[in-house]
Amino acid sequence: MFGPYLMVAKIIAVVSLIAGIVFGSYQVIEHFRDQGRQEVQTKLDDSNRVIRRLREAAVEEARNKAINEEVINEYHKEINALDIKYRADIDALNKRGGLRLPTPPCRRPAPDTEATSASGIDDEATTRLPSETEQSLYDLAKDRDKVILEHTALQEWAIEHGFAK
Repeated sequence: MFGPYLMVAKIIAVVSLIAGIVFGSYQVIEHFRDQGRQEVQTKLDDSNRVIRRLREAAVEEARNKAINEEVINEYHKEINALDIKYRADIDALNKRGGLRLPTPPCRRPAPDTEATSASGIDDEATTRLPSETEQSLYDLAKDRDKVILEHTALQEWAIEHGFAK
């Protein structure tokens, strides 16, 4: 009496079991597929973020390079102008008889036999400094001005790069 119903119940159970296995395995496959997609998307997002940062860094590096070149070029222009100024100053001083000191503080005779000023007047009240001393004083003054120019260029660089306000 229950034979055909039992058979139908067995068939329904087997079909349900097969459907459950198929549907369950499909869900498992979809779960792992979605998980793989999320991992790939995360890696892609990370890669895009890195690429964006590299591009931003390249733009910033180009900007910094342009600022550096501008500061360096301005520094070289100022150094060249300083050299020209010092050459002109030295020439002007040499035309007037060089750097001179009052004679009483000098304990030894002047190394140069020339004791007249550029105007041709015999000026025994002053003595020309030795040429090595003059050159040392010129070099010292020039070095001082170069340090000031370097300091100014460094300040400009720091301000341009945002290190100082």
